[in-house]
Amino acid sequence: MISRENSDALCGFLFLVLIFLLCLIVLPTREFLIFFSVLAVVGTIASMLVLKYAWRLRKWDNDD
Repeated sequence: MISRENSDALCGFLFLVLIFLLCLIVLPTREFLIFFSVLAVVGTIASMLVLKYAWRLRKWDNDD
């Protein structure tokens, strides 16, 4: 069974892939690919930090 956190992450990833494919059809330039690559890296790092922080909060809350 897929947990709630994994389900949200999977939906977010599929949404990014959908946006990428739509933009690739509309605007297939080199600048777009560079922009989306940077956006993907920043988004991945941000989501990892948010999930790490959320896991710490949940672990801290369960210790009580």
